[in-house]
Amino acid sequence: MNIDSEKFYVASEVADILRCSLANVYSLLNREEIRRTSVGAGKSGIRVQGSDLLAFIESRKSGGPKLTAAFKYLKLRQGS
Repeated sequence: MNIDSEKFYVASEVADILRCSLANVYSLLNREEIRRTSVGAGKSGIRVQGSDLLAFIESRKSGGPKLTAAFKYLKLRQGS
């Protein structure tokens, strides 16, 4: 799914994007792990801008290839 950084998403759409429960999304919002914008009263007025959702996803990434291991046997030339 493509996330439009300018679009505002409701909590159920965020849950669909993250493939998690709506309760989990509200928990993340209440702990302020995902930035939100309030446009009305109560839970129905909560919106998440796409750029904030992308920032949350980026902040949760870990692992991946370790570049230092890929160059383990590479020796740098001295004095070049």
